Amino acid sequence: MYELTGIPSTDLLASRLAATQQTTISRLQPLLPKLPGTAVFSHTTACALLGITPPKHHKLADGVHVTVADPTDRRPYLAGVIWHTWPLITMLPIVTEVSGIPCLRPEALLAQMAAHLDFEGLAIFGDSLLCRNDDLKRSSIKELRNFAAAGGAFRGKRRFKRVLPVLREDTDSPMESALRISTIQYGLPGPDVNFPIETNDRMNHADMGYPDYKIILEYDGRHHLANERQWEADWEKRNRWTAAGWHTFVATAATLRSEDAMLAFMKNIGITFQRQGVDIQVREKPLSLWDACDMRRTNQSFRL
Repeated sequence: MYELTGIPSTDLLASRLAATQQTTISRLQPLLPKLPGTAVFSHTTACALLGITPPKHHKLADGVHVTVADPTDRRPYLAGVIWHTWPLITMLPIVTEVSGIPCLRPEALLAQMAAHLDFEGLAIFGDSLLCRNDDLKRSSIKELRNFAAAGGAFRGKRRFKRVLPVLREDTDSPMESALRISTIQYGLPGPDVNFPIETNDRMNHADMGYPDYKIILEYDGRHHLANERQWEADWEKRNRWTAAGWHTFVATAATLRSEDAMLAFMKNIGITFQRQGVDIQVREKPLSLWDACDMRRTNQSFRL
């Protein structure tokens, strides 16, 4: 059900992931007869099988990652295989197949990766499973919550459950996710994502923002600069938004890399809220995402 086929060449990310998926399938098929019956491909190997971009900065070794329910099922003589034990694979319906190859379902994959990513990386990876691209969307908030409620202990479960309220469906890129996450770390409300705006009989979607206050946050990636037509269309769209009374704030990779630039960016958004009578106090020093999620529980005005 996760095979990437018929991907148009114009969708470069999906085409690249489809090629990686097919290469991985061909590489793993000869290994199948040598594995025990409970074996499931997992971790970054599952990413390749499911057509998912693997998360950056994970703490896993390179190799073929295989998970079994019982440690006695491991086959240490198989070169290049990294073994993991996870009893949940026989306790819950969390295994799927890609071209006949057993693989963890995306919800279980995110749960497993909770032990191998920092908290912000886990949130960004979670967003990628919920992306707007229909070819690459692999799960939903509902499915992730159902997995969390299904029971069973595993390493990283507390982090997995805590990250769920931060995730958003229909995101477009990891950098947009990083920008959205930063807003709550600086004390702003969590923005809506990819909401439609109609101006001059034309419909466009904003990366994220606060529709009730006509505030838009956009991430401008380097790929926009390489495509002159896209770059011009983006600014024409933003000019229409400005003419219609929207406040548009544009961040780049340089903005996200600099704490000073991020603080200035967030303060400008805070000022726009204040001019509309909303009491928003931007934090001079951002909270960790973990602490920001705890703040969500104690401050009812803090919205994710």
